[in-house]
Amino acid sequence: MILLWPLSRAHPIIAGMARDHPFTIEIEFHIEKRMRRYRWGIYESGELRDRARESFVTKREAQADAAKVMEEHITTWRRKRGR
Repeated sequence: MILLWPLSRAHPIIAGMARDHPFTIEIEFHIEKRMRRYRWGIYESGELRDRARESFVTKREAQADAAKVMEEHITTWRRKRGR
């Protein structure tokens, strides 16, 4: 059984929804084989856009990986908008 807990949907770990893009990151932790693991989700205007395929041992690792992926989404989004 895997249990999931959002750390904070109202206050994402990494501030998103910046003035120049609609993306936010949510870091969740879950218990897997009695170990605490972390996963991230990237939301675009409140809708889930991408989710980590693997879990991470630390919240910091999850945040770093999510930030890289979010940068790719922002770059693509800006290119489509002509910025």
